[in-house]
Amino acid sequence: NNNDPYIVERLYASVLGATLRIDICEIHIEIANYIYEEIFDKEMVYPHILMRDYARQTIEYISLSKDISNINLEKIRPPYKSNWYKKEYSNLNIDDYIKSLKNKLDSHLHFSIDKIKNSMTTEYGRGTGAYGDFGRYVFGYAVRNWVKGFKSDQDLSNIALMRIFEMGYDAKLHGEFDMWVNRYDNFNNSIERISKKYQWIAYYEILAKLVDKFPDVQYSGLWDDYIRDIDPTLLLLEIDKESKILVPSPLPSHQSNEWVKNTKVFDETKLFLEIDIDNHRYICLSSKFNFEKREKEIPFEDRDSCYFLAMGYFYNKEDSNEIIKGYENNYDRGINIPRAHSIYLYEYYWSEAYKNYKEGYLTESDGKLCPAIYEYFWELDYSVKDKSISFYIPCKEIVDYFSLIQTEEGVWKTKFGETICINSKLLEFDNECLLIKKESLLNFLNTKKLSIGWKIYLEKISLRDRQEWWYNVFYDDGKYNKKIIKNDMSKIRRNF
Repeated sequence: NNNDPYIVERLYASVLGATLRIDICEIHIEIANYIYEEIFDKEMVYPHILMRDYARQTIEYISLSKDISNINLEKIRPPYKSNWYKKEYSNLNIDDYIKSLKNKLDSHLHFSIDKIKNSMTTEYGRGTGAYGDFGRYVFGYAVRNWVKGFKSDQDLSNIALMRIFEMGYDAKLHGEFDMWVNRYDNFNNSIERISKKYQWIAYYEILAKLVDKFPDVQYSGLWDDYIRDIDPTLLLLEIDKESKILVPSPLPSHQSNEWVKNTKVFDETKLFLEIDIDNHRYICLSSKFNFEKREKEIPFEDRDSCYFLAMGYFYNKEDSNEIIKGYENNYDRGINIPRAHSIYLYEYYWSEAYKNYKEGYLTESDGKLCPAIYEYFWELDYSVKDKSISFYIPCKEIVDYFSLIQTEEGVWKTKFGETICINSKLLEFDNECLLIKKESLLNFLNTKKLSIGWKIYLEKISLRDRQEWWYNVFYDDGKYNKKIIKNDMSKIRRNF
């Protein structure tokens, strides 16, 4: 019974996060029924696009394992209904309103009002170059699919701006704080203006109403349009700094052209693909090693470094020649690890967001190979600037075969508690490998009649000499058979 959309949204976010991370039990049926009755079993659905998504996904997930047949699942899915705004506003209307507000304020508080107006201005909303970052890059981008129904995106922004004041923003109460935060925020602090919080509320409200008003506009979902901000299923704020060595550094004790030119690291590829941890033998579904040594005051191009990147994939043995040919034709595009930008960590691999992403993802070599990993990536928590987090997770085929549960970030276990996969990056190792127990992997390959291979890029640098390899590795009965696509020597030029 809270009427603050900002709080309501985060409450439902918390419920979704908790539901996806714990074992489903009988109380979840009560939760599903409550959400359904409170949000969806009504003619008009609460107009907040994120809150709706949290509420819906909670019920969708519970329905996978519990009988909630009393709930009409079609009613929890779009399209929904809501009332459109009673009035729309021109720039002149907004200017007159802003002027009337300022007339009631001390002059030093005018800044807090102007800040809102400027922030909400879209790219061409008030001429050229007068936009605010929020208005152009957030609001304008998000409403672009619906602009045809209005004179411009600024008309929509003006509606949202008026909602900020209708919902309760008051410069007399909030202006002093907002001016202080603005000065403080110049140092990249994460504290936002109170008016910015209102901007977010108005933004998510108008998006919900646009989706309802124009159901025929092509719109796949929040996950496809950078609308989601936090991941409510993720407990990590940042990844702990590394303290354990996964593989000893292959860098030379002193700078050496000969080290660059030799094939030692290439010959020892197995060291980066098969690793012992705590008396368990693991095979890497992916490997990313970055070794670097550089003295202070030394230019970056004068470093010693070794970079190794491997993406594992599953394939049928008879397709190996086609896979090699495909890499030969496309090696210069790099190793493209599948990554979706707005799927919650615990939404893999059951949700509509994942299924929507999967439909649009075409595997390489005409589907001849199945990536063994995905990269979880999140960067859209607007309350924390310049923050992102990413790490590798096992593919759906591995998760389904072993019925894996991610008990914590970076650890996947069976329902019997046996650890099958781990991500070294999340266990405080110095480099990142997504590791699977060797015996478990071999069991999977044998049952599925598949093989495992890797696309690999290796780079060595010292004294501005560089050697690079692009190659495939195929695992066959304990052997790692390498097939070189390209090997190249070059000089690094100095950057001025």
